[in-house]
Amino acid sequence: MVAPPLVVAHRGASGRCPEHSEAAFVGAVADGADVLEVDVVSSADGVLVARHGWRLTRTTDVEDHPPLLHGRTRRDGHQGLLDDYWVDLLSWEELQVVRCRERWPDLRPASAAADGRWPLMSLVEVLRLAGSQARARDRPVGVAVERKDVRPAQRRRGLDVLTLLHRAFEAGGTPSAHVPVWLMAFEPDVLEELRRRQARGQTARTSLVQLVEASPPQGPEAWDAIAARADVVGIAHDLVLTSAGATDGPRVLGEALARGRQVWTWTLRAENAFLPAALRRGRGPASPGAMDVMVAEAVQVGVTGLIGDQPALLRRLLSVVC
Repeated sequence: MVAPPLVVAHRGASGRCPEHSEAAFVGAVADGADVLEVDVVSSADGVLVARHGWRLTRTTDVEDHPPLLHGRTRRDGHQGLLDDYWVDLLSWEELQVVRCRERWPDLRPASAAADGRWPLMSLVEVLRLAGSQARARDRPVGVAVERKDVRPAQRRRGLDVLTLLHRAFEAGGTPSAHVPVWLMAFEPDVLEELRRRQARGQTARTSLVQLVEASPPQGPEAWDAIAARADVVGIAHDLVLTSAGATDGPRVLGEALARGRQVWTWTLRAENAFLPAALRRGRGPASPGAMDVMVAEAVQVGVTGLIGDQPALLRRLLSVVC
């Protein structure tokens, strides 16, 4: 039998609970996740907060709190000029009143029904939660931390996110045998800086993950550079899985594996809205499609980590093919 890939719960069990909430993280461990994936950004006073991005409106009830209006402004973003509330304009104390909301309420109404129940979490709280869950279940519970927009944070607020990460790991008592940690980033220079700090003993020794999204690296030199700065390559599923639309998946996977690097793929989501047309089933965008096809292919080609919103489903599908 093939050893199953790690089940990495994307922002917790975000397919059934508001992302990055305590319920999502606890639920993910109960669902059999090996690793909790968490994105982090910084508050105005340097607390690392579990959020996918700096904007707050879409996934929280921040607009329901008039005293936080000073956290709203316009900024240039990937989608043009954005008018929103921003994490780095509010202190951690101010953020305590904000509650989590479902990102896609039309697709995930059961999760949306729980809007407003859970406060935002800091990275330290997530790390400590992983530790308590690991002890309670007598098994390791890893945490994969993605640093979001490290350089913009430094430019806007003078925040050294990498130093903040080190402090959070110390406060959370990680990494440890019970809570292994992976650090993930898209920016090569961020990973290179982390490698240098690790070599100098200035930050915790964790596994580093190079995330690849828009297009795969081209040529041996590019792949050698990745292997020098990262232990794992996290590749978008439509670049590595033929069933998800990849046109050069075997080569991409082979380049990473040939250099002794593990490969994780992301983000697996069960609803038709997120699946290629050939894998859609049922009548609507919220109906579950044939994600099992992608899971089976991932196991067959040697993927070692599956990052997804529904860890219980991933665990169940893996039990069939592994």
